[in-house]
Amino acid sequence: NNSPDILYISDTNKKNKVEISIPNNVNKTNLRFKFEIENNDNDDYWFLDDIKITGDYIDTKTWNGTSWTGRTTSTPSNKDIIVINGNYNTKNNGNISACECTINANQTLSVNADTNITIQNNIINNGNIIVENDGNLIQINDNATFTGNPITVYRETNLKRLDYNYWSSPVENQNLQSFSPNTLSNRFYTYNESNDYFVTITPSTNNFVPAKGYAIRSPNNFGTSNSVFKGVFNGKPNNGVKTTEIYKNGNGNNLVGNPYPSNISFASFYAANSSIIEPKAYIWTNTNPNPPVMQGSSYSGDNYAIMNITGAKPAQNQKVSEKPTDAIVVGQGFIVKKRNPGTENITFNNSMRVTNKGKFSNARIASVEEPKVWLQLLTPAKNFNTILIGYVKGATNDIDNEYDASLLSKTSDMFYTIVNNQNLAIQGRSSNFSTEDRVQIGAVHYEPGTYEISISQAEGIFNGTQPIYLKDNVLNKTINLSEGAYSFYSEAGEINNRFEIVYTPESTLGVGNVSKNKETVIYKNAELITVENKTNKITSVQIFDATGKLVTSAKPNSNQFSIESSKFQKGLVLFKITTNNKTETKKFLIQ
Repeated sequence: NNSPDILYISDTNKKNKVEISIPNNVNKTNLRFKFEIENNDNDDYWFLDDIKITGDYIDTKTWNGTSWTGRTTSTPSNKDIIVINGNYNTKNNGNISACECTINANQTLSVNADTNITIQNNIINNGNIIVENDGNLIQINDNATFTGNPITVYRETNLKRLDYNYWSSPVENQNLQSFSPNTLSNRFYTYNESNDYFVTITPSTNNFVPAKGYAIRSPNNFGTSNSVFKGVFNGKPNNGVKTTEIYKNGNGNNLVGNPYPSNISFASFYAANSSIIEPKAYIWTNTNPNPPVMQGSSYSGDNYAIMNITGAKPAQNQKVSEKPTDAIVVGQGFIVKKRNPGTENITFNNSMRVTNKGKFSNARIASVEEPKVWLQLLTPAKNFNTILIGYVKGATNDIDNEYDASLLSKTSDMFYTIVNNQNLAIQGRSSNFSTEDRVQIGAVHYEPGTYEISISQAEGIFNGTQPIYLKDNVLNKTINLSEGAYSFYSEAGEINNRFEIVYTPESTLGVGNVSKNKETVIYKNAELITVENKTNKITSVQIFDATGKLVTSAKPNSNQFSIESSKFQKGLVLFKITTNNKTETKKFLIQ
C-alpha cells in the first residue's frame, strides 16, 4: 500500500533474522514485496539473502462421499474451505471444523446427536443441512453469512396431553402453528412480565421472534402417558448478535430463549448481560401433575429447575442427575429476572455458543468439584424436593444475588435453607469451609406424616472425608446423613426452627428413668411421670414419641407437671420443656 514498514537496527540489536508481519486486512491477491537496505555506517556491510514468505495456507477440501480430496487428504481444520459434494453425516464421518463451507446441490450434510459442525465464517447451502436432536451447528464470526436453502433442526422431548414446554426457535421466520400443528390454536402463549401471567398469541399469523421464549402446549391428540414430540424448525439459521427486550414493571420475570442451532453457555450469557439480569435461570419441566394454578402470583407448583453461578437444583420429583447444566440446548426457552425497573435489551452472540452437552428442559456440572451437597426431602405422598448448598469461590455466608437463588413461587412441601429470613433453593456459602459452619433448614409440609431427609448427591470433600450431619432441635438428635437418610414425623405447616446442617457430631442426652441437670428433673412415681423444676415455673410441656410425633402438650404454669404413664407406649419419649428463661429437650425411657 506504499506505506513502508521501516525497521531500524542499531549496533546493540543487530540481528541475523528480521521478521515483518503483514496485516490480516491486506489484500493478498498478487501481493508484491520490495525490500531496501540503507546503511549509514561505513564500517558495516549488509547482505540481503534467504527471503521466505510464511503463513497459513488456506486449502479447499472436497468431500466426495467417502473421503476428503485437496492439496492433502487430511481432515479439514478451521483454516480450510470445505465443499460437501457427497452426503456427509457426522456420526459416521466425524465432526467438522472449517473456515468456510459450501454444500453442493442435491447433497446433504447431517449433524447427528452429540456431534458438531463448527464453521468460522460463511456457509453456502445449495443442498440440505439437517441438525438432529442434540446436534450443534456453529458459526464463530458474528458477521458470518448464511446463504442458500433453509436448514432443518429437530428437537425431541417427552410430553403427554396438557403438558407445556418453553420453546425458542434456532431459525428465522418459523411459524408457531406449523411448528406444532396439532396444538390447539389458543394454547400458544407469550409471557407477561407485569403480572406473571401467560398471554395467548395467534399462532397462524405469528412467527417465533429470535431470542424470545414461548409456552406451547403438547399436541391435543397426545394421550395421558408420555409420547415423543419431535419439534421441527425450518428456515435460515440464526447467527451473530441477537437482542430481545426484557422488562421490569412487576417481578422482572421474562421468558427468553436460546436463538441458535447450537447449545449456549449460561455462564457466558450471564457474563454478557450481568448488569441487566440476575444470575439465575428458571427452566420449566413436566415432572409433576399439572397444578390447578399454573401462572401469576398464585402459582403453587414446583416444576422449575433452577440454576445460578453456585450450581443447579432439579425440579420437584426430579433426580439430581436431571438437574440443569451450563449448556442451554437448542430450542430451549427459560425465564430470567431483570435487575432494575424499566426496559432494556439483552444480548446473545456467537461467543456463547458451545458444543458442551446439555439437557432439554433441564440444564451445569462444575469443572472443579467444590464442596457441594444436594439434600432431598421425601414427603408422605412420595413427592421429593431438592436443595443445593455449595461452598464456592466468591460467595459469602450472607445473601449474595449471584450465588443464592430462591424458588420462583411458594409451594406446598417446599424445602429450603434460610439466610437472613430468606428461603433459598440454592445457597452459595464462603469457599473458606469450616466444620463449625451451620446451615438452617426449613420446609412447608402439606400434610402430617413421616418425612425423610437424605443426601441426593455430594461433591468435593462431602463425597469423601467430610461427613454431613442433620441436627434435629426438637428431638435433640444429631444424625450422620452421610451414613443414611433420616425419617421423622411432622405436622402440616411451615417449620423453620427444627433442623440445621452441621459438620461435627453433637452429643445427645443420655437415656434413663431419671434425667437431671441443675434445675429440671423427670422421674416416674407409681403410675405418674413427673417433670419438676424447683427454681422456675414450667410454662409449657410438649411430649413426642420416638418418631417425633407430638403426643400431647400442656401449659402447667407451675413448678411441677405430672401425666399418667399409661398414655404412652413403652419406649423412648421426648419432653420439650419451656420455663420462663429457656427451652430444653429431655429423653425419658418408659419400661
